[in-house]
Amino acid sequence: MILTDKMLAVAFQYRETELWKKLADNDLFAFRLSDGEVGYCCVMGNNEEHFSLGFYRGQKGFASYLKAIDISATMQSPAAMADLAFALDCINCDFMQAADIDAKTKKTIRIYADSHGVKIRRTKGWPDFTRHQPGKIPGGIICEKDADDITEALRAALAVAEKLKGNDLHSLGFNGTDDYPTKEGGMLVPLLTPNPGDTYEWSMTALPAYLPDEWPAPKFKNDILANRVKKLPKGYDLQICLIQFPMPFDRDEKEMEVFPSSLLLCLRNHQVFPVLGSAEENSNLNILVQLANNISESGSKPDTVAVADDKTEALLKDFCERCGIRLSREENLPELEEAREYMYEYFKEIY
Repeated sequence: MILTDKMLAVAFQYRETELWKKLADNDLFAFRLSDGEVGYCCVMGNNEEHFSLGFYRGQKGFASYLKAIDISATMQSPAAMADLAFALDCINCDFMQAADIDAKTKKTIRIYADSHGVKIRRTKGWPDFTRHQPGKIPGGIICEKDADDITEALRAALAVAEKLKGNDLHSLGFNGTDDYPTKEGGMLVPLLTPNPGDTYEWSMTALPAYLPDEWPAPKFKNDILANRVKKLPKGYDLQICLIQFPMPFDRDEKEMEVFPSSLLLCLRNHQVFPVLGSAEENSNLNILVQLANNISESGSKPDTVAVADDKTEALLKDFCERCGIRLSREENLPELEEAREYMYEYFKEIY
């Protein structure tokens, strides 16, 4: 895990600004990263519960902020919580209680604080850097670029805090209302562009529109399995959804743990079973091979496979065509959703 003096220095400075007392989590600002990309920042803590700075890189990263707004509206269910955990693409600098920081990280922070004369606040005073990536368990920063990004984000936030000492929200271009950005984009927010000498030029920029996810649509090229399934008699209807199975696969210590892509299958009699993937790049193709084998071993194939979302439809389209199975898109599949809720309830402590 990467935890540098530069990261800790700006984190402790940010904690002292208590910027969340002036900005809410919809008072976003943008800044120009050193590589030219635009980063977007969200200040959390206005309700005094969770002190944090969230950083989103570019339009793709910001799309996960917009997705989180939508998902948060249904955060009552374990499945919605899992969807949010699997969707985020950001870096957070959170401030935690000492008891919530692991011993190794706490030792590193304590050494820095003692050697630089920094007093750690008793209430949520310990910085905790977390990288969120789709389909992976949130964890410490392991990439140099991510470490540089969150350091630059915190520096921009310090400039915002300093500017707000002599200006109100509206004069600097902040929202200052209860409105949140929409997927259509266009909301104007402050943009900070760094100048030489640690100063910033202030301007305004429009937030980007939501960038939809692109789901892979693999070709099922296993002729032997496809023909074997195609020749089977039809005997039942099946509901399927592609999910992140909430039990991670361990990876190399330099990589984040991965939630494998998996198929959740539900028969009309409510019998449910998963088809697990892997942590490999071709995981979706492996899932389709497993699905074909399972169908073949059952002695009959589905007459219809019903799906309710884009990513599952994209995955199964060619597979179903080649195997002679009708693929049906439906508005909702309550039996399958109930099964998904039950599974995520069981595993909710993991994500």
